[in-house]
Amino acid sequence: MRKSRVLPYLIAIAVTGLATLLRWALDPVLGDSAQYLYYYFSTMFAAIVLGFWPGLLAILLGAVGGTWFFFAAGHIGESTADETVRLLMFLLFGGITNLLAGRLHSARNQADSRAADLAESLARLRGAQESLRESEEKFRGLVDNMPTAVGIVQGKRFVYANRYMAGMLGHSVEEILSLDFPQLVHPAHREMMIERAQRRQLGEPVPDNYEFIALTKSGEERWIDFWPARITYRGKPALIGAGVDITERKRAQEILRESEQRLRATFENAASGIVQTDDQDRFVVVNDRICQMLGYAREELVGMSVHDLTCPEDRPRSDELNAQLHEGRLAMTRYEKRYLKRDGSPLWVEVAVSAVRDGAGHFLYAIGTILDISARKAAEAQVRLQAVALEGAPNAVSLSKTDRDGTIVWVNPAFTKLTGYSAEETIGQSHHMLSSGQQNGVFYRELWEKIQRGEVWRGELVNRRKDGKLYYEEMGITPLRDEDGKITHYMAIKQDITARKQAESALRESEGRFRGLADAVPLMIWQCGPDRRCDYFNQGWLEFTGRSIEQELGGGWAGGVHAEDIE
Repeated sequence: MRKSRVLPYLIAIAVTGLATLLRWALDPVLGDSAQYLYYYFSTMFAAIVLGFWPGLLAILLGAVGGTWFFFAAGHIGESTADETVRLLMFLLFGGITNLLAGRLHSARNQADSRAADLAESLARLRGAQESLRESEEKFRGLVDNMPTAVGIVQGKRFVYANRYMAGMLGHSVEEILSLDFPQLVHPAHREMMIERAQRRQLGEPVPDNYEFIALTKSGEERWIDFWPARITYRGKPALIGAGVDITERKRAQEILRESEQRLRATFENAASGIVQTDDQDRFVVVNDRICQMLGYAREELVGMSVHDLTCPEDRPRSDELNAQLHEGRLAMTRYEKRYLKRDGSPLWVEVAVSAVRDGAGHFLYAIGTILDISARKAAEAQVRLQAVALEGAPNAVSLSKTDRDGTIVWVNPAFTKLTGYSAEETIGQSHHMLSSGQQNGVFYRELWEKIQRGEVWRGELVNRRKDGKLYYEEMGITPLRDEDGKITHYMAIKQDITARKQAESALRESEGRFRGLADAVPLMIWQCGPDRRCDYFNQGWLEFTGRSIEQELGGGWAGGVHAEDIE
């Protein structure tokens, strides 16, 4: 609490009053010889203890008191001159004493104030040091338990390393503190790291994040994702860096690259046409085989629509099936239709299309395999017209002819080669001899009902060869009629599609692994052509941009790039 400003003056008055009482009490003994002596002490006390102005008040009160005693004693006229001299001496001595004492009091107050300020500064300094110590303890406690390598470098020498960094590199913390940081960097990146560390400690601009290869104590190489920053450590510039071991991510990227290469090789070398279409049924990815089938260059085919390439007579059914795929009413479909080749001629194909959807079930794109079945269609036409020699059918096409009851009456060489049964073993038997048991009675009943109605049956089934091995077969059964239109026989045209099935399965597995890996890695992955049209984005890209795959496919991705960076 602040002292009252009036209190020193009250004390000065009280001290002077005490001096006056003492003067009055001793007056009979000492007389006038000590008239101002009592006031010297009160004045000195007031000046030294209370300060200049209370001391000045004590002088004035002492002068009044001494003069009063002089006049009260009735000495007027006897020694007025002496009294005046004593009064002046009192005033002079008191004034000098008060001035000196006041300065002493002021100096003492200043010293006390400075001492208080110094004590406060020391207290603040001790508090700051304690806060710094606590902060450093918290920093070390936090950083030492972080799952991230953290180190501080001054010059080239480590002055701090956390336990995670030591464990990651196979050293103890003490060993790292005895090393220069270039000793832990792969020679291929050592010069870059030294240059950037020196430039950063000098305050020059360098990248905020980069990758390098670190060397462990055993010599193993570890890829590090590095974030450095410039700090002042114990009064000198230093570099603090945080690093994350991304070796596994790098390996995953390499595996992904190799997987993509294998997928690309499978895609390009497939015997069937393979395409990817977008939500508008436009071709976005095509392989060489489909280009050869249709006579278009890849650049011409990409961007064209399935609708435009389909023969007008087949468009309604093709469009309806594709719409069902988009809407989710079909997961996949297989059907036959005619495409228009570049020269305008039709090409019979069998199309197998599967829809690919996101986690919410929204259509992303479709993957289709396209098989040229023009040869099969031509063979079926020849069978219907009975205008070709069945024995000359291509080896790739297996033919058999049965009577109305399903008894085999003829097979071509391709049939015997495919099944392993000779013509003699086959003729007189039914196709049940090839049954694998994987098609149930309902399947065969529906097949027979259809061909007995005079309709052509087409489908796939699994049969068993003579040696017991299973194979996939694509088959079409056409009723043959006599001149009266009555069904007399059935012609089965079959093709071994085991290799195609295996290729499709391998392709789906490879693509599944690729997409699973691409969505799992913490990276943004996309695929674009030289025309800037993108046909693939992984989940990391979509989460980063916040856009849907429909927005990104094609040229949509360019909307997220600054105009100055497009080129």
